[in-house]
Amino acid sequence: MELPISIVIAVADDTRISKCLDSIDEECEVVVVANGATKEVVDILSTYSEKMKLKLIELDVRNLSKSRDVGIKAASYNNIILMDSDCVFLKGTIKRFYELIEIKGHKIVNGFIEFKATTVGSKLVKNSRDYLNSISNTGYAFAPCLGLKKDLVNEIGGYYFDHSIKWVEDAELNVRLKKNKILIFDAPEAIIEHCSIPLKKDLRAAFNYGTGKRIGVRKGIMRGVGAFWSDIPKIFIKKGLFTSIYMICWNICYTFGYYLQPILKNEEGNKDEKSNMFK
Repeated sequence: MELPISIVIAVADDTRISKCLDSIDEECEVVVVANGATKEVVDILSTYSEKMKLKLIELDVRNLSKSRDVGIKAASYNNIILMDSDCVFLKGTIKRFYELIEIKGHKIVNGFIEFKATTVGSKLVKNSRDYLNSISNTGYAFAPCLGLKKDLVNEIGGYYFDHSIKWVEDAELNVRLKKNKILIFDAPEAIIEHCSIPLKKDLRAAFNYGTGKRIGVRKGIMRGVGAFWSDIPKIFIKKGLFTSIYMICWNICYTFGYYLQPILKNEEGNKDEKSNMFK
Protein backbone atom coordinates (compact mmCIF):
# COMPACT_ATOMS: atom_id res chain seq x y z
CA MET A 1 0.00 0.00 0.00
CA GLU A 2 1.40 3.39 -1.01
CA LEU A 3 2.15 5.84 1.76
CA PRO A 4 0.72 9.29 0.91
CA ILE A 5 4.02 11.13 1.19
CA SER A 6 6.43 12.54 -1.41
CA ILE A 7 10.21 12.43 -1.08
CA VAL A 8 11.91 15.32 -2.90
CA ILE A 9 15.57 14.86 -3.88
CA ALA A 10 17.80 17.25 -5.84
CA VAL A 11 20.81 15.81 -7.69
CA ALA A 12 23.40 17.08 -10.15
CA ASP A 13 26.45 14.81 -10.54
CA ASP A 14 26.20 12.57 -7.49
CA THR A 15 25.99 8.90 -8.52
CA ARG A 16 25.31 7.98 -4.89
CA ILE A 17 21.71 8.84 -5.71
CA SER A 18 21.32 5.10 -6.32
CA LYS A 19 22.12 4.30 -2.66
CA CYS A 20 19.72 7.00 -1.57
CA LEU A 21 16.90 5.55 -3.65
CA ASP A 22 17.72 2.00 -2.50
CA SER A 23 17.28 3.09 1.12
CA ILE A 24 13.62 4.06 0.60
CA ASP A 25 11.79 1.38 2.58
CA GLU A 26 8.21 2.48 1.92
CA GLU A 27 6.12 2.50 -1.23
CA CYS A 28 5.70 6.21 -1.88
CA GLU A 29 6.14 8.93 -4.47
CA VAL A 30 9.72 10.02 -5.18
CA VAL A 31 10.32 13.34 -6.96
CA VAL A 32 13.88 13.73 -8.24
CA VAL A 33 14.95 17.11 -9.60
CA ALA A 34 17.99 16.70 -11.83
CA ASN A 35 19.44 20.21 -11.76
CA GLY A 36 22.07 20.45 -14.47
CA ALA A 37 22.62 16.73 -14.04
CA THR A 38 25.27 14.70 -15.84
CA LYS A 39 24.30 12.04 -18.35
CA GLU A 40 25.51 9.35 -15.95
CA VAL A 41 23.08 10.52 -13.26
CA VAL A 42 20.19 10.82 -15.72
CA ASP A 43 20.87 7.26 -16.91
CA ILE A 44 20.80 5.99 -13.32
CA LEU A 45 17.50 7.74 -12.69
CA SER A 46 16.04 6.27 -15.87
CA THR A 47 16.64 2.74 -14.56
CA TYR A 48 14.92 3.53 -11.27
CA SER A 49 11.92 5.13 -12.95
CA GLU A 50 11.12 1.67 -14.29
CA LYS A 51 10.97 -0.04 -10.89
CA MET A 52 9.56 2.59 -8.52
CA LYS A 53 7.13 5.51 -8.56
CA LEU A 54 9.69 8.12 -9.56
CA LYS A 55 8.84 11.49 -11.05
CA LEU A 56 11.87 12.99 -12.82
CA ILE A 57 12.17 16.73 -13.44
CA GLU A 58 15.16 18.15 -15.32
CA LEU A 59 16.44 21.71 -14.86
CA ASP A 60 19.20 23.37 -16.86
CA VAL A 61 20.72 25.27 -13.94
CA ARG A 62 22.32 23.97 -10.73
CA ASN A 63 20.46 25.68 -7.92
CA LEU A 64 19.49 23.74 -4.81
CA SER A 65 16.90 26.26 -3.61
CA LYS A 66 15.14 26.32 -6.97
CA SER A 67 15.31 22.53 -7.27
CA ARG A 68 13.64 22.00 -3.92
CA ASP A 69 10.93 24.52 -4.70
CA VAL A 70 10.22 22.92 -8.07
CA GLY A 71 10.22 19.45 -6.53
CA ILE A 72 7.79 20.38 -3.76
CA LYS A 73 5.45 22.04 -6.24
CA ALA A 74 5.47 18.91 -8.45
CA ALA A 75 4.76 16.56 -5.54
CA SER A 76 1.38 14.86 -5.53
CA TYR A 77 0.99 14.72 -1.76
CA ASN A 78 0.74 17.34 0.97
CA ASN A 79 3.27 15.42 3.09
CA ILE A 80 6.86 16.10 1.99
CA ILE A 81 10.33 14.88 2.97
CA LEU A 82 13.38 16.81 1.72
CA MET A 83 16.36 14.55 1.09
CA ASP A 84 19.86 14.83 -0.43
CA SER A 85 21.46 12.46 -2.90
CA ASP A 86 24.47 11.77 -0.63
CA CYS A 87 22.32 10.55 2.26
CA VAL A 88 20.39 7.34 3.00
CA PHE A 89 17.30 6.72 5.10
CA LEU A 90 17.60 4.53 8.16
CA LYS A 91 14.87 1.94 8.45
CA GLY A 92 11.55 3.37 9.65
CA THR A 93 12.48 7.03 9.14
CA ILE A 94 10.08 7.64 6.24
CA LYS A 95 7.17 6.10 8.14
CA ARG A 96 8.05 8.16 11.21
CA PHE A 97 7.97 11.38 9.19
CA TYR A 98 4.57 10.40 7.83
CA GLU A 99 3.21 9.72 11.33
CA LEU A 100 4.43 13.07 12.65
CA ILE A 101 3.24 15.15 9.68
CA GLU A 102 -0.03 13.48 8.71
CA ILE A 103 -1.24 11.72 11.85
CA LYS A 104 0.16 14.04 14.55
CA GLY A 105 -0.43 17.13 12.39
CA HIS A 106 2.95 18.84 12.73
CA LYS A 107 3.51 21.42 9.99
CA ILE A 108 7.28 21.01 9.88
CA VAL A 109 9.47 18.28 11.36
CA ASN A 110 13.24 18.33 11.78
CA GLY A 111 14.90 14.91 11.76
CA PHE A 112 18.47 13.95 12.67
CA ILE A 113 21.54 13.62 10.42
CA GLU A 114 24.14 11.03 11.37
CA PHE A 115 27.47 11.79 9.69
CA LYS A 116 29.86 9.02 8.67
CA ALA A 117 33.66 9.29 8.69
CA THR A 118 36.14 7.12 6.79
CA THR A 119 39.34 9.20 6.95
CA VAL A 120 41.12 11.43 9.44
CA GLY A 121 39.93 14.52 7.55
CA SER A 122 36.33 13.37 7.37
CA LYS A 123 36.47 12.60 11.11
CA LEU A 124 37.25 16.28 11.75
CA VAL A 125 34.32 17.21 9.52
CA LYS A 126 32.04 14.78 11.36
CA ASN A 127 33.08 16.16 14.76
CA SER A 128 32.44 19.75 13.69
CA ARG A 129 29.12 18.93 12.01
CA ASP A 130 28.00 16.95 15.06
CA TYR A 131 28.76 19.93 17.27
CA LEU A 132 27.00 22.43 15.02
CA ASN A 133 23.97 20.16 14.81
CA SER A 134 23.88 19.82 18.59
CA ILE A 135 23.60 23.58 19.10
CA SER A 136 21.17 24.26 16.26
CA ASN A 137 19.08 21.10 16.03
CA THR A 138 16.43 22.09 18.59
CA GLY A 139 13.72 24.23 17.04
CA TYR A 140 15.59 24.62 13.76
CA ALA A 141 14.55 23.43 10.31
CA PHE A 142 17.62 21.78 8.79
CA ALA A 143 17.58 20.39 5.26
CA PRO A 144 17.96 17.58 4.35
CA CYS A 145 16.05 15.31 6.73
CA LEU A 146 13.22 17.81 6.87
CA GLY A 147 9.54 16.92 6.74
CA LEU A 148 6.81 19.45 6.05
CA LYS A 149 3.29 20.02 4.83
CA LYS A 150 3.14 21.35 1.30
CA ASP A 151 0.37 23.83 2.11
CA LEU A 152 2.65 25.44 4.71
CA VAL A 153 3.69 27.66 1.82
CA ASN A 154 0.56 29.76 2.37
CA GLU A 155 1.80 30.78 5.82
CA ILE A 156 5.42 31.70 5.00
CA GLY A 157 5.23 34.17 2.14
CA GLY A 158 4.27 31.98 -0.81
CA TYR A 159 7.57 30.11 -1.30
CA TYR A 160 9.82 27.67 0.53
CA PHE A 161 13.30 28.68 -0.59
CA ASP A 162 14.63 31.91 -2.08
CA HIS A 163 16.21 31.02 -5.44
CA SER A 164 18.86 33.71 -5.13
CA ILE A 165 20.16 32.14 -1.92
CA LYS A 166 21.76 28.96 -3.23
CA TRP A 167 23.42 28.06 0.07
CA VAL A 168 22.16 28.35 3.69
CA GLU A 169 18.73 28.34 2.05
CA ASP A 170 17.28 26.64 5.12
CA ALA A 171 18.51 29.52 7.31
CA GLU A 172 16.39 31.93 5.26
CA LEU A 173 13.43 29.55 5.61
CA ASN A 174 13.92 29.57 9.38
CA VAL A 175 13.71 33.36 9.47
CA ARG A 176 10.25 33.22 7.89
CA LEU A 177 9.14 30.32 10.09
CA LYS A 178 10.03 32.26 13.24
CA LYS A 179 8.51 35.45 11.87
CA ASN A 180 5.21 33.65 11.38
CA LYS A 181 5.49 31.85 14.75
CA ILE A 182 5.45 28.38 13.20
CA LEU A 183 6.78 25.75 15.60
CA ILE A 184 9.31 23.19 14.39
CA PHE A 185 8.91 19.71 15.83
CA ASP A 186 12.20 17.91 16.55
CA ALA A 187 12.30 14.19 15.80
CA PRO A 188 15.74 12.77 16.72
CA GLU A 189 14.41 9.28 16.02
CA ALA A 190 13.84 10.14 12.32
CA ILE A 191 17.40 9.53 11.14
CA ILE A 192 19.25 9.75 7.86
CA GLU A 193 22.89 8.83 7.36
CA HIS A 194 25.15 11.30 5.54
CA CYS A 195 28.10 9.99 3.55
CA SER A 196 31.65 10.78 4.60
CA ILE A 197 32.57 14.37 3.68
CA PRO A 198 36.18 15.08 2.56
CA LEU A 199 37.84 17.95 4.39
CA LYS A 200 38.46 19.95 1.21
CA LYS A 201 34.82 19.65 0.14
CA ASP A 202 33.59 20.82 3.54
CA LEU A 203 35.85 23.90 3.45
CA ARG A 204 34.55 24.71 -0.03
CA ALA A 205 31.02 24.36 1.35
CA ALA A 206 31.91 26.77 4.18
CA PHE A 207 32.95 29.36 1.58
CA ASN A 208 29.68 28.85 -0.29
CA TYR A 209 27.66 29.15 2.92
CA GLY A 210 29.32 32.50 3.51
CA THR A 211 28.29 33.76 0.09
CA GLY A 212 24.73 32.59 0.68
CA LYS A 213 24.58 34.39 4.01
CA ARG A 214 25.85 37.61 2.40
CA ILE A 215 23.06 37.46 -0.19
CA GLY A 216 20.50 37.02 2.59
CA VAL A 217 21.94 39.98 4.49
CA ARG A 218 22.01 42.15 1.36
CA LYS A 219 18.34 41.41 0.79
CA GLY A 220 17.53 42.41 4.36
CA ILE A 221 16.38 38.90 5.31
CA MET A 222 19.25 37.86 7.58
CA ARG A 223 21.72 39.69 9.81
CA GLY A 224 25.39 39.37 10.74
CA VAL A 225 28.22 37.36 9.22
CA GLY A 226 27.17 34.22 11.06
CA ALA A 227 30.50 32.42 11.57
CA PHE A 228 31.02 30.34 14.74
CA TRP A 229 33.99 32.15 16.28
CA SER A 230 32.49 32.32 19.77
CA ASP A 231 32.00 28.54 19.77
CA ILE A 232 35.69 27.68 19.32
CA PRO A 233 36.39 27.33 23.09
CA LYS A 234 33.33 25.06 23.50
CA ILE A 235 34.39 22.97 20.50
CA PHE A 236 37.85 22.62 22.06
CA ILE A 237 36.31 21.32 25.29
CA LYS A 238 33.79 18.97 23.67
CA LYS A 239 35.59 17.83 20.51
CA GLY A 240 39.29 18.41 21.19
CA LEU A 241 42.19 20.47 19.86
CA PHE A 242 42.28 19.30 16.25
CA THR A 243 38.55 19.80 15.68
CA SER A 244 38.74 23.31 17.15
CA ILE A 245 41.68 24.14 14.85
CA TYR A 246 39.69 22.80 11.92
CA MET A 247 36.71 24.97 12.88
CA ILE A 248 38.98 28.01 12.85
CA CYS A 249 39.88 27.13 9.24
CA TRP A 250 36.19 26.55 8.48
CA ASN A 251 35.27 29.95 9.89
CA ILE A 252 37.99 31.63 7.84
CA CYS A 253 36.64 30.07 4.63
CA TYR A 254 33.09 31.04 5.58
CA THR A 255 34.13 34.63 6.34
CA PHE A 256 36.06 34.91 3.06
CA GLY A 257 32.95 33.72 1.20
CA TYR A 258 30.82 36.30 2.98
CA TYR A 259 33.03 39.27 2.14
CA LEU A 260 33.95 38.14 -1.39
CA GLN A 261 30.36 37.47 -2.49
CA PRO A 262 29.79 40.93 -4.04
CA ILE A 263 32.82 40.34 -6.26
CA LEU A 264 31.78 36.82 -7.24
CA LYS A 265 28.20 37.81 -8.13
CA ASN A 266 27.14 34.17 -7.70
CA GLU A 267 23.47 35.03 -7.50
CA GLU A 268 20.54 33.86 -9.60
CA GLY A 269 17.06 35.25 -9.81
CA ASN A 270 17.77 38.91 -9.10
CA LYS A 271 16.02 40.05 -12.27
CA ASP A 272 12.86 38.31 -11.19
CA GLU A 273 12.94 37.62 -7.45
CA LYS A 274 9.26 36.71 -7.51
CA SER A 275 9.96 33.85 -9.91
CA ASN A 276 10.23 31.46 -6.96
CA MET A 277 6.76 32.24 -5.66
CA PHE A 278 4.07 29.60 -5.77
CA LYS A 279 1.10 30.84 -7.73
